[in-house]
Amino acid sequence: MYLKMIWNNVRKNFKDYSIYFLTLMIAVALFYAFNSLGSQSAFQTETSNAASNMSKQLVSLLSILSKFIAVILAFLIIYANNFLLKRRKKELGIYMLLGMENRKISSIFVGETILIGVISFITGIAVGCVLSQGISAIALKMFAIDLSKYQFVFSVPSLINTLICFAIIFLVVILFNVRTVSRVKLIDLLNAGRKNESLTIKSMKALLSILLLGILLLSMVAFFVYKKNGLSPDSPIFTISFLLAILGTGCVIYSFFGVLLYILQRNSKWYFKDINTFLIRQISSKIQTNYLTITVVCLLLTATICIVSTGMGMAFTLNSNSNAATPYDVSIIQDLDKEKVGEGETIQEYLLSQGVDLNKYLGEQVEISTYEDKTCTYTQLIEETDDLWDFDKNLPDKTVPIISITDYNKILKSQGKSPLDLEEGTYLLNCKYKGTEKLLQSFLKNSGVIKIADKTLKPAQDKIKEEIYYLTSIGLNDQGTLIVPDSVVINLHKIRVIENGMIKKGSDPQKFDNALVRLIGDPQNPYTFLTKTLICDAYYGMFAMVAFVCCYIGIVFLIICVAILSLQQLTETFDNVYRYNLLQKLGVEKKVCRQTILKQISVYFGAPLVLAGIYAIVGLPKIIDKISISLGLNIGANAGVTIILLLIIYGGYFLVTYFSCRNMIAGKVELKDE
Repeated sequence: MYLKMIWNNVRKNFKDYSIYFLTLMIAVALFYAFNSLGSQSAFQTETSNAASNMSKQLVSLLSILSKFIAVILAFLIIYANNFLLKRRKKELGIYMLLGMENRKISSIFVGETILIGVISFITGIAVGCVLSQGISAIALKMFAIDLSKYQFVFSVPSLINTLICFAIIFLVVILFNVRTVSRVKLIDLLNAGRKNESLTIKSMKALLSILLLGILLLSMVAFFVYKKNGLSPDSPIFTISFLLAILGTGCVIYSFFGVLLYILQRNSKWYFKDINTFLIRQISSKIQTNYLTITVVCLLLTATICIVSTGMGMAFTLNSNSNAATPYDVSIIQDLDKEKVGEGETIQEYLLSQGVDLNKYLGEQVEISTYEDKTCTYTQLIEETDDLWDFDKNLPDKTVPIISITDYNKILKSQGKSPLDLEEGTYLLNCKYKGTEKLLQSFLKNSGVIKIADKTLKPAQDKIKEEIYYLTSIGLNDQGTLIVPDSVVINLHKIRVIENGMIKKGSDPQKFDNALVRLIGDPQNPYTFLTKTLICDAYYGMFAMVAFVCCYIGIVFLIICVAILSLQQLTETFDNVYRYNLLQKLGVEKKVCRQTILKQISVYFGAPLVLAGIYAIVGLPKIIDKISISLGLNIGANAGVTIILLLIIYGGYFLVTYFSCRNMIAGKVELKDE
């Protein structure tokens, strides 16, 4: 009998369980999907040592992070469960009136909790299994691992880990339910939902003062962010900005709707139209009562927008930059100014003498040389040195690398591009570095005249070239290089020789890397090298870890925010069922009641989102600038895509909440069309 009652109760109340079920399902899916990365066989085989280590560190980090997130989700699930208990207090009271013991009532709710948990878990694992395949594919691309090695994987360890975590969470929920049911009083159950909140502060002057104080505090935060480096965690201004943001947000949320109520009351035509009086007082009283919750949600949403925008922006940028930033598989550099260079010795001759034949590993090869003129420094090219990034302040004193047009055309040809013609007395300027790009472009448009080896040269074009002529750190490839006629470099000092090459098909890149590390890994060696494998493994691997962690944390924060808002609205709607019943008896139309529900939920969801959006507009550009400067990544272009994805999740919860609330009211006051 009890099993049948449990099943019927879950079926009958499934609309009430919709937010609870949705939150559980998404939580299980995310938990499984991110923890299943370690089971992807492509991470375990046929990868370089660096990529393997990076992927292992990512899996380990996500595993640790998941434990922390499981604790947060436990509190969220208990919070959601508390709503369900409140929603069904009268049902509990009826069970008691019929003489059912508390122990048996607890058993019914335990059974319902287990049943909905099992359904959510199975559905979540199914969704997570699909989601994990996409996450694994993205991870492989970010770690520059060949997608042909990808395999469909069902992760048993991740399944067990997810099962254990959520079993513990549901055990806590069950204990919470048993404790609540055993201590509840019958009179409280039968009179549930009859209390109404009132405005805690009614003085217009007090509310207006609090609102102005909040605006002032938030203005100070914006000033600190833009003028005082308020987003640097190591700055004392950061802590001050954070605290002021909390206080300012709380003040604005607490007072705004009280002030709005006062203003709207002066507009009697609007205020007394339909049931606007009921609507605005409901919103004002609820928000003033729950302003702390909305403040926390607003700040969490701000963090979510910034974190996920940063993480996904990095993921998209790294993925799109991967091939463009590494046109060669290897670049070997011979520094001619170092003492250990043998006279007339070439790179191939040196490596061959050490037992490494480049022709064995490399197919296409291209050798170029760079030159310098001691009198030609970046001071000639950069007029506004104050606009340089902090770690480029010494750049004006350095000599500008110079390449002949013949060598530059070799580079273009090796990359499948058309060669260029360069007249005598002219030059081209190449740059692949965000820190100097605009400054050099400005130089070309303004004067552009330079002097090299007692020869005056004018720019052949008023736009800089953006080619990569050898492998270096991503984003720091070329701070500015001059391309000049061959006749100019004859009288210049050659400073280095660069050998670029592509790995032959069938050759082992890792074996080649190991041979180069063994021979020329010493910093004092005049020969240095960098390979595509090392760049992708070290550079992209590190940022891939950051991107994944940002996305994981951000999405969990978002779920917490929307789940809290949804559950609060469901609770408020349940408490107001008898009020809507009274409105119906007074002759209020169905359409008006539905619109009132929609407006109330829209304001409740919209208030924290609008504030969070404003904060993100203020803070996100500064975060993007910091990342662009320090890491050489332009992640801003993908921020819009990220925000759209966030709005889809947010909007999805909003719609589920609205229809759940509407159905809740409709079931009680017959708002549905007959």
